[in-house]
Amino acid sequence: MTSEIREGDRRAAFDAALNAYGPDSLYVPPLWSDFDRMFDSAKNPFVTEGHGRYALFSAHRDGRPVGRIAASIHDASNRKHGTRHGAFGFFDCIDDVEVADALLRAAEQWLSARGMSRVAGNFNLTAMQQIGVMTDGFDHAPFTDMM
Repeated sequence: MTSEIREGDRRAAFDAALNAYGPDSLYVPPLWSDFDRMFDSAKNPFVTEGHGRYALFSAHRDGRPVGRIAASIHDASNRKHGTRHGAFGFFDCIDDVEVADALLRAAEQWLSARGMSRVAGNFNLTAMQQIGVMTDGFDHAPFTDMM
């Protein structure tokens, strides 16, 4: 089953995680207002202060968002260290290899098109935000900003 990938739809990206984990999940999303502000390039200091840039992608099936990923480039870090590194983060999707692959490919292609030679992740824009992937402990009650 093929997924459609869209760029820049903040609401769909927010809803994708909710749809991926379902109503019985212990997943606790960030506040919508925080997520929306974080991905508004006119408000995020990462962009407005010239540190870097990013793209936000969502995967859709039958018109419903089922996954998301962000690709980012920390230009200031790359200049300082003489590197061409990018990152992916905010990676959440349904349990489906095709959706995961399509999202990772979208991030990789966006980064490659901007000259990046290496991709690292899961890294959510800056070290001041959540980093990592939860692989264990799903049976414990979560709280906001817990990855």
